[in-house]
Amino acid sequence: MVKSLCKVIVSSLGFLLLAIGLYPLQAAETDIDPSDFGSESIGPTPKTPFSINTSFDYVSSAKIKKGFFKDDDLIFAEGTADASMVFYHESTYSEAANVSLGYTTSWIHWEQNPWFSQEYFHTVSLALGGFSERLNNWTWRGQLQVNYDTGSHFSAEYFNYDLLLWGRYTVRENIGLHIGIFAETGMRTDRVLPVLGVDWRINPKWSLNLVFPLNVSIKYLITQRWSLALAGRVFDSRHRVRDDQSFPKAVVRYTNTGSELMLKYEMGTFVFNVHGGSTFGGQYRIATPHNHQPHHYKLKPSLYGGIEADLKF
Repeated sequence: MVKSLCKVIVSSLGFLLLAIGLYPLQAAETDIDPSDFGSESIGPTPKTPFSINTSFDYVSSAKIKKGFFKDDDLIFAEGTADASMVFYHESTYSEAANVSLGYTTSWIHWEQNPWFSQEYFHTVSLALGGFSERLNNWTWRGQLQVNYDTGSHFSAEYFNYDLLLWGRYTVRENIGLHIGIFAETGMRTDRVLPVLGVDWRINPKWSLNLVFPLNVSIKYLITQRWSLALAGRVFDSRHRVRDDQSFPKAVVRYTNTGSELMLKYEMGTFVFNVHGGSTFGGQYRIATPHNHQPHHYKLKPSLYGGIEADLKF
């Protein structure tokens, strides 16, 4: 298990080093990761044009609740790295477009899996997005992300897509209302969710975010560099099994939600956080290549933890 876990970490760090080496060719404001919603922000794109982000999350062994495979253990881990670049439309930095190239390794370990033996899913992503403050009191952010599962013969069947349109209206200096949509398609896994909520900066130390499903958190500023947050997290990882497996091209999806304590450090354009908590109980879903006849494996709660680092320059 330790050896398998190391593979996920090394794979993500390897891409990060590659991104650093090629940064003049890459592009960058950190994009929103649809597979791992935490404390996402709609704030304006930073004035630095380049960004490199890496993250890793590990969800400890969770037992299947019921059925023939009751009490089997399932472990989930995911490492991501991306490099991004922002292009400004105006010198006031109030409108911009950005592009991001990312790589994700997902590990779904179920030792008794009767359907296929594949545990690792490698995904390359290209995200195009932007933000605008052109409308009075409004900040709008949009993103289209194209994801491709590697490892099989090139086919459109291994693509999936995420679309986000997110707006914030400033009601008062310390209060904002949020509306928008988040949509997924591809691999016959279509879904549309509303983005709704409110944020409230209670005082210089405390802030509250209730923006479903992107940011549910309460944050306390310890110092100018250190902060603590109690936050929610959503894990959502969908893939298509390789075509050389015993159940070729099956559609799989791991979903889970949890609550966590997050410690964040910020120094200039560098941000680092470590977080840990417990899931509420998730699901591992396996279906046919056309996403029919699904098998649902409900999971019990388990502990999880993760780290994230972001550097803008």
